Amino acid sequence: MKVLFLIHSLSSGGAERFTTTLANSLYKKGIEVSILTLESKVVDFYEIEPKIKRISLKSQNNIAEKILRIFNPIKKIYEIRKELKKESPDVAIGIMTASNCYLAISALGLNVKILGSERIHPPMFPLSKPWEFVRRISYKHISLLIAQTETTAVWLRKNAPAHETKVIPNPVIFPLPRNEPTIKPNNIIPEIGAENKIVLGVGRLVHQKGFDRLIDAFHLITKDHPEWYLVIIGEGASRPQLENKIKTLNLERNVFLPGRVGNLEDWYKTADIYVLPSRYEGFPNTLIEAMSYGLPSIATNCETGPSDIIDHEKNGILISNSNMNNLPEKIETLLLSNEKRKKIGLEASKISETLSLERITSQWADLILNNKQEK
Repeated sequence: MKVLFLIHSLSSGGAERFTTTLANSLYKKGIEVSILTLESKVVDFYEIEPKIKRISLKSQNNIAEKILRIFNPIKKIYEIRKELKKESPDVAIGIMTASNCYLAISALGLNVKILGSERIHPPMFPLSKPWEFVRRISYKHISLLIAQTETTAVWLRKNAPAHETKVIPNPVIFPLPRNEPTIKPNNIIPEIGAENKIVLGVGRLVHQKGFDRLIDAFHLITKDHPEWYLVIIGEGASRPQLENKIKTLNLERNVFLPGRVGNLEDWYKTADIYVLPSRYEGFPNTLIEAMSYGLPSIATNCETGPSDIIDHEKNGILISNSNMNNLPEKIETLLLSNEKRKKIGLEASKISETLSLERITSQWADLILNNKQEK
């Protein structure tokens, strides 16, 4: 049984972590796995099993090649098709919309079953008109499309139907593996003690993740509680804007942006509260990771994602996505109540069983085996 994954890259990110995790787990179940990316291996962040075949269509990073790939998607389709013929997988799985489209078109006429996977709620990440057309046409050639939530599945069945659409949530990885770079909490906040008073955010530094909103909320908290800290782990294009906001609000002593870290477990164990201030989500990996470590979490009630994970005031707290005025109050309430943090954290930790890697991988393995192409 051979499975090939197609994804843009294996750089740091939720979809990339999901792909490497699923690929490693399927390999351990005896399935032959290969991962094909459009980007170079140079940007790889997550580790894969040594015997998983790693293929990249981009061998160098020069301007001419970049321009060619932007304006000549036919070349991508040709190269993907060539790799499909060469690898001859039983099942090929696209990760995210563009990969789903490229894979569905590239495999036309080949003896391979195509599965697609959406990692975000499509209306929250609208495509251009040409890409909408390509998605609508190409998804008709996908045997099975996997959504992370039922809300997304309903939207896909109506707007971009495949032969069949099902829902499988993300697995939670517990305990988390350790990678480089390693940045210890006490290297960022030297005065860490038994009472840490740390609020944690994790994710790409981009508009979607809403860390600008979290910094604004935390600014109000520090007026009465200057001993509290906010640490936002991740990297991205919004770093300059976030750094400027931190400076403008005079929060250099309280708010830290250490960048990417490979030892997230240490941070989840050290922090008091996790906050997900996203404007939209698919099925946020960092939220379920934080909860699996018993970290009481606050999340915006996006159209999809947090509300599929959090039972409000039981295993976490949901706040309005359109009005975050009560975020400072919710953070303060948790930080000041050790009892409430423990109660919510205990319920949150149960997610490590309900969304266990073994349980979710088994669902994927069953679907893959059931969709194996006869050769």
